[in-house]
Amino acid sequence: MIRDRLSNLYKELKLLGFTGTISRIIFELKRRFGIDILLMRPRVLSIPSYKKNCPSDFITLDNYLDSWHCYKKDLGIASSKEASVFLKGLLTIEQQANLIGKAKKIASGNFLEFGHDWIEYGEVDWYRHPIEGLRWPKEHSSKLLLKLKEYGDIKLVWEIGRFTWILDLVRAWLLSKDDSIIDLLFDLIDDFVINNPLYIGPQWTSEQEVAIRALMLVYVQEVLRDHQDLTENRLLKLHALLELHGIYLSENLHYAERAIRNNHLIHGALGLFVISNALPWHKKAFQWHERSRKILMEASKEQWFSDGGYVQPSHNYHRSAWHGMLWARMVATKSGDTELVKCIDSNVQKSLYLFSSQINFSNGRLPNWGPNDGSLIGSWTECDYSDFRPLLQTLSLICRGDAIFDPGPWDEEVFWFIGNSEPKNPTKPLKTQRLSIFDRQGLIVIRERNSSFAVIRSGNYLSRYGQQADQLHVDIWSDGRNIASDAGSYNYNRSAKIHNWFRGSLSHNTVIIDEVDQMVPYRTFKYLNWSKGLAKEIFFDNDHSMILGVHQGYRRLPGQWCHARAITYLDETLLILDRLWPIKPSDKKTKLRLHWQFDLDLKTLKESPGIIDADCDSHQLVLLCSNQTAKFSSLKGSIKPFDGWISKYYNSKMPIQAMSYSTKSNNETWFLSAVSKSDKIPIVSLCDNNIEVNGSKVMELEIVRNSSNQMIAAIGS
Repeated sequence: MIRDRLSNLYKELKLLGFTGTISRIIFELKRRFGIDILLMRPRVLSIPSYKKNCPSDFITLDNYLDSWHCYKKDLGIASSKEASVFLKGLLTIEQQANLIGKAKKIASGNFLEFGHDWIEYGEVDWYRHPIEGLRWPKEHSSKLLLKLKEYGDIKLVWEIGRFTWILDLVRAWLLSKDDSIIDLLFDLIDDFVINNPLYIGPQWTSEQEVAIRALMLVYVQEVLRDHQDLTENRLLKLHALLELHGIYLSENLHYAERAIRNNHLIHGALGLFVISNALPWHKKAFQWHERSRKILMEASKEQWFSDGGYVQPSHNYHRSAWHGMLWARMVATKSGDTELVKCIDSNVQKSLYLFSSQINFSNGRLPNWGPNDGSLIGSWTECDYSDFRPLLQTLSLICRGDAIFDPGPWDEEVFWFIGNSEPKNPTKPLKTQRLSIFDRQGLIVIRERNSSFAVIRSGNYLSRYGQQADQLHVDIWSDGRNIASDAGSYNYNRSAKIHNWFRGSLSHNTVIIDEVDQMVPYRTFKYLNWSKGLAKEIFFDNDHSMILGVHQGYRRLPGQWCHARAITYLDETLLILDRLWPIKPSDKKTKLRLHWQFDLDLKTLKESPGIIDADCDSHQLVLLCSNQTAKFSSLKGSIKPFDGWISKYYNSKMPIQAMSYSTKSNNETWFLSAVSKSDKIPIVSLCDNNIEVNGSKVMELEIVRNSSNQMIAAIGS
């Protein structure tokens, strides 16, 4: 046991690298031994203290508001007058009423969390989530992340502390001009100030959370800049509070700079960058600006792959990183920083094509791929949290000058990020490709038609950030419906067992060997023994090709098992062929389990040796196994064993139909899954040497066998 722990610790430090390891050791020593408490002294908001950091000529003017208007920079955010006109022209009457209704809910003590659930707070408590019940201690923030086991998921109390509810309040006020909404907004800010001194409590434990809150405060001052509701006292309090956020970020970014170079670093740097531009007269502004700008430049160059993919294997985190960069771009554009804008824009077109290749055009959804923590700082549209059309429309107008989608609520994000610049040309949708391969991101998309497509995960893991053990997972979309889906994330901190299921192989649409993950789970967000994967297009006749993917994540098991998966459409039927084989066969048999999660209702089931025929109302599923003793099972919302769940929104899960086809084997074994519409059911057979559809041979198994052997040899052990 001790030997295994030391081995895992060595592997972890190897992944961190020398600089990351030293930084982590220093970080842990400082917070565990109270050094941070000595270095990062708590302080309450003080307007006199803030004024001491402003130049004398700025403060000596009779009116702070007048001084601000003289010295302030244009940060690119529209004023209340132009925003009000735009929103009334964009949103339907129903959408306007819905937005004003959100403000009324907030006024009654209800807050929208993770873009989905309205939670009743009653009286706001920044230290306690109403559902969890436990109240986080009012002590130095450096100690609180050490108490997750005791107090639960800190993300739940962070959610209200992000202040993203400000976006709904301000936008509702723009439509209604009900000044009580602005009064409520500043009452909530005042309550936060009173109860959350700098470095006290859970709201000062993450540079990303602090930065997002700072962005919301800047949004308030910019939209209200020409309105009487932004009084001198309110403005001074905003600026003094922004100063505290700037102090926190400047003192806490160093660890992320060295060891967490992902969206956390982007947002932390962005917060400091925006604060430095919102308070350009502050004594620290130039220092904050230069440091944060440098980080943002580096992040643009480091964190995006050549195929448009992102360092964190997650569509949600990728979108979050883009929202951060678009904020930076908006501010940099107005300040004339063409170098930073050009650096950010260099990734726009590639990411646009990656996103658009996988989007379901009817509702803007992408596969629920990778960690999904509910983060959406650009929540200033009336679109659902899962809708990526706001981002894609913005990226398209930046790099193409054309809109992808017809006018709709997604255009509000365009308005806030790049202004009310309607496209000069008519809507110009991107052309979808039959096959899109993103080898760096490890995703391959096969489109049978615009609304029906499949996405397979196959490739190497290129970073330690937000991994899931999901090699050869397949998402299936049929006529705009995500019928086979990634399970999502659910909750990072509530239960390690459940969290590991959601991020692990057991929740994914793949083949599970010996009931273990493809990689070794370690700590909350890490894996050891990263699996290697490879995918390429293989032609099996003159007219048809398939995507063949392999991974060697199970070679650490006895027998050194390998997995290959071939996927193709034939006459509107999706075929998924799995080959499992041991490099070093033995007499011991190993459990092999084909696992699917379908958002379909299982109506009837026909079972015969090696064949499962499932009628799922709108679709027909056929599962075949070369071992005729294979056993079928189905679960939906099961606790023991835990299976049949999906989480489309953080901290929320719902039952889904899980199906497993299991066998035990010590030699080469094949599974075949065929998915078709109920009105187009083929007769599919898995023969000794080939696959037959409607009596005709369509694919030789030897092609898959030879190609997958070569690919496994190429990626090594």
